[in-house]
Amino acid sequence: MNYGVSSSRPLKHLDVWGLLTTFRELVRWREWYYSKVPLFLVGMVYAVLRMPQPAAAQAIQMAALFVLLCLYVAFGHVVNVFPAARSMSRSVLAGWSERSALIALAIPCISTVDLALICFDATAAAMTMISVLIAALYSLPPVRLKERGVLGPLAAALAQRTLRAAIIFEGLGAWDVVAVGFTALSTLIGLCWIIVHQLQDRKNDRRSGVRTLATAEDPQTLVAVLHVLFSLECACACGVLATMSYFVDPTVGLAAFAYAVGRGVPRHFACVARPRVPADGICGSHVCGP
Repeated sequence: MNYGVSSSRPLKHLDVWGLLTTFRELVRWREWYYSKVPLFLVGMVYAVLRMPQPAAAQAIQMAALFVLLCLYVAFGHVVNVFPAARSMSRSVLAGWSERSALIALAIPCISTVDLALICFDATAAAMTMISVLIAALYSLPPVRLKERGVLGPLAAALAQRTLRAAIIFEGLGAWDVVAVGFTALSTLIGLCWIIVHQLQDRKNDRRSGVRTLATAEDPQTLVAVLHVLFSLECACACGVLATMSYFVDPTVGLAAFAYAVGRGVPRHFACVARPRVPADGICGSHVCGP
């Protein structure tokens, strides 16, 4: 296996760009950056603005928290494809030895936990470890919550969105009514994304014998659930924005949400508010991810 190092060149010719490209493909960066990074930034910016006198120390905390969250998302995406990745021809892990694949899985996992323990308080570190555990239980046998009916989407939303938002406000010490609303909003977003994701994978999951909520239930029923969740999500977003504008400069709140809307909402709306479910039960032709 080539980690970006040519066997015919000495170590000093390490292909850094090749390593970064491989890592980006491994963690599936293009599938989640537009829907998750903006909300990370909105939550962190609000939390810092609520502090009496934010300074350089808070900027360092924000940077550490951003790296932690990205590492955790990376772990979640690697572990999600890990059980079958080495047998998938289009997977970055295809052809990797078991040892190499385990190392690729362990690096973001250990880095996430270590960073939480080093940089944040015990509660934030505990939340991080619980998140990592749920992400692993969602994808890996024998528990594999992904195949436990409604527990699958609930666990995915909890790990991917709810706890992640909670880690932001706990790590920066900024719990208030906006933080609670933002965490609820993140949960609704997570539920919508994971249902869409399972609907998209329905045909392949049925072919491979993977039993998810989308393979067990009528797709049209799940589309109806999506519409309800999306309506609640829109209402919650309006409430969070209004409340946020009360506590901080409204311009800041609007700018933050405008950025998040511009990056993630067009794809989110296309996949969630107007899913197309043909006869085979696949959720339209949109390319979107959780």
